[in-house]
Formats: sequence, C-alpha cells, structure tokens
Amino acid sequence: MRAASANAPSGRDETQKPFSEERESGAPRAESARTVQSYAPKASCEDASLAYDPGEGVFVAIDQVDALTREGIDPLQPLSDDAAMRRGLGLCPWRGKDFPAFYKLLSDPRVWRFLPETFPAPFDTEQAEALFKLALTLENHLVRAVWLDGAIVGQVRLDFSIATRPQREIAELSYWLGAEFWGKGIGSALVAAVPVRAFGRMPALLRLIAKVHPNNLASARVLAKAGFQEIAPPQFPAAAPFTRWRWFQLRRQDLG
Repeated sequence: MRAASANAPSGRDETQKPFSEERESGAPRAESARTVQSYAPKASCEDASLAYDPGEGVFVAIDQVDALTREGIDPLQPLSDDAAMRRGLGLCPWRGKDFPAFYKLLSDPRVWRFLPETFPAPFDTEQAEALFKLALTLENHLVRAVWLDGAIVGQVRLDFSIATRPQREIAELSYWLGAEFWGKGIGSALVAAVPVRAFGRMPALLRLIAKVHPNNLASARVLAKAGFQEIAPPQFPAAAPFTRWRWFQLRRQDLG
C-alpha cells in the first residue's frame, strides 16, 4: 500500500535541525488550549507524550488538539476493545525522536516493493528526513506510527485529499510495515480496526477506499477479509496514475 510521497524536496532546510535531533522538551504553547483524549494504551506507544502539530510547527503535549480533530477526540482513538488493541498495537503520532526507526524500516527495499513510489536508491538520511517531514506535516492526512511491544513496526494513514470533498466524506486507507513484521497478522488487525474507529469518530466520513498493487495478493486478501469490496478505479484525479491497480472500498453501512 501507500507510503508518504517520494516526491519530496531533495534539499534540507539548513536553519532547522534534522528530525533525529529535534528538541522535544519544554512547555507546550499556550495558544493550543483544547484537549484531546488519549487514544491508545500508553504501554503500546513508548513515551507517547509529544506529537507534532502542523498548524503550530512544533511538538506539543499529546493531550492537545490534533490537526484533524474537530471535537477534541483523536479520530483513531479506540472505541472499544478492537482487533488492533487485541493484537497489542498502538497508533501514535510520529515524534522527532522516532526518525531513526522510520529510516531503518524504509531503508529496506522490500518495504517498497508494492508501494506507489519506487525505492529511491541510495536512500540517504536527507531523503528520509524529507519523507519524515511529509509524514508529519501533510494537510488533510491522519498519519500514525504503528507500535508493537514498545517498538515502531510501520505506519498507517488516512488520506482525505484523495477526493475534493470539503466535508471529508471519503478517505484513502493505506499502511506499510517493516519486512520483518510481515505475516504476523498486523496488517489484518489494522485494516479491521481503523475503519471502525474512523467511522465511529468521524460522522461525515462515508467511505474508505484503498488501492493495491496488482501483484500484492496478500494485501488484497487482508482488505477482503475486513469487508472491503473490489471496485473499478475511482474517477478522482489523484487516482488516475493507478488505473492498473486494484481498488477496494468499505462504506459506512457495510460495517453493519
């Protein structure tokens, strides 16, 4: 499935420290006063006390508002004991000090095999930092690091920019996992849990879609198992380069 776009700026802003050196201490900014409930067991996300606020451009306390939160509740907070929680997974905002894990996971060419972008060999830290910044700052996206047993194992994302619908009626679900974590039921748990959370927390959301590389049979099975139905490629401009890929959808009413 999809990672953050590889068409990232190649140059680094020399006025900023690399993400691996980002300072994460200090008091949160006073103007971000609203609160957001914790959305994952703290045991699942190591030291999940800070998150990046794209609007403010700084790291803030996790009990403050998320960029896409409208009612003070993270849309990917569990509603109940779901498949991801039973698998021991935590979905947490990326933090500056998570960059080494991000870089290590995506440095493996196997992870890129079925992603929309090709592996940008050589994949150096400058390229990785540009991708990491995209994961933190892309507008109309909910991006979460996937944690298991105190370590980051991948990423999951809801992309609301796939369709030009101002009320966020449609989102694209995508995820990637480190190669060593394939075949362990993590993808199945994510694809089962995220729609329940997103539909439950976001009343305007009516449909989730996902695209799969034609040769990625495993991911297609994961989607079908979670209730996604195969559809014709959607007529969105962002979908035009992927007409040969397989597309799936899950509607709110399909959850029963």
